[in-house]
Amino acid sequence: MISEKIILITKPLFQFEFLEKGFQVTDDSKDNTNRFYEYKMVKDVKYKSKSINWFSTLLNCLGFIHVALGDVNLHYDGYQIRFEYGKEKVVVLTENCEFKTVMQISEKIKNH
Repeated sequence: MISEKIILITKPLFQFEFLEKGFQVTDDSKDNTNRFYEYKMVKDVKYKSKSINWFSTLLNCLGFIHVALGDVNLHYDGYQIRFEYGKEKVVVLTENCEFKTVMQISEKIKNH
């Protein structure tokens, strides 16, 4: 069986392994991310770039009233790969990873 691995982070290990019938996500930093997905059940694959999470930022501002809003912290959502797996919506957080690699993985999943 031929496989291809794309390693996003080495310590702790975070990788995607593309196999004949599906792909395996290994993320040693999060237990719930380690999983095998069959290509035939994956639909609507998208990647999300880093963006400001306005909801979290607003909650931060409302929780702490600052003079002239000089102390506002913007909250960011990191890169993500999103897809439907059967009836389940899956979001794989790819924070601290290169966006180019996240796009590459997303395209590989789409093209299978």
